[in-house]
Amino acid sequence: MSNLIFLALLSPALWAASNHVDKYILSKYFKNVAVGSQVIFTGLIGLLAGIIILLIYQNVWVLGLSNSILVAFTGALLVAAYIPYIYAINNDEASTVATLYQMIPVFLFILAYIFRGESLTASQMTGSLLVVLGAIGISLDLTKQGLNIKSKTLLLMSLSSLMIATNFLIFKIVALKTSYWASSFWEYMGAGLFAVLLLVFAGSYRRQFFSVIRSNAKAVLSVNVLGEAMNVGAKLVATFVGMTLPLAIVSVLNGFQPVFLFAYGVIITLFLPKLGKENLSSKQVVQKVLAIAIIFIGTFVLFK
Repeated sequence: MSNLIFLALLSPALWAASNHVDKYILSKYFKNVAVGSQVIFTGLIGLLAGIIILLIYQNVWVLGLSNSILVAFTGALLVAAYIPYIYAINNDEASTVATLYQMIPVFLFILAYIFRGESLTASQMTGSLLVVLGAIGISLDLTKQGLNIKSKTLLLMSLSSLMIATNFLIFKIVALKTSYWASSFWEYMGAGLFAVLLLVFAGSYRRQFFSVIRSNAKAVLSVNVLGEAMNVGAKLVATFVGMTLPLAIVSVLNGFQPVFLFAYGVIITLFLPKLGKENLSSKQVVQKVLAIAIIFIGTFVLFK
């Protein structure tokens, strides 16, 4: 059990690292460039993943037409959720922005309550409230006088979390009824199609995408591949552990992601300042530690 728990912690550790890679890519290569150009990269990588699945698992038609379209839509939605996230992380610290992804379970419970009639227990409502309070806490702007909330960051990440929660709920419903790998294929196809549509119809995104390719192709592609490799590794670990450990334990362990985010930010600031910078003033550190603690307690209560 202890070895599995250690392995389960690898997943949030990798996701946290990929968040800092995203921040680095934006500040280094996408400065003054519309964030949609990086979203196109993400969608096209999804298209490649879908092709690989098709080569390995050919029976992708078992979903039927309606379910295939539905899952493809969720794939497009997942890539679209990357847009508000990139806007947020472009203007704020990775440890602040990605921590707000802990709102995803809250939206999942709300969506399940509205669309599937699942009841909310007292612990789920209490945990959700704590996560929301922690999210508001980490969104407070203490650099200004008075009580100010980084409302833009909070709203952008709330939107992104809601879109990802919607994707997760629909994908899970379809995959459980049909096939995980076939559902994954159509999800990635939807992601790739969304990226292609952006290339065709979003003129500014298309121009900036090719501009980045021409000027920094080798560097951008290598760093993007690194970030996506971390994402794939995190998903593989999470899937393996999820088959062995109870979902409640896995979900609580994923709550450690904000801890890794902040720890990486401190290490980067102190030892690798060229890669990024975290605000380490005493006021900011106390704010983040308290907010992360509240979110973690909320996550624990949520899945108790």
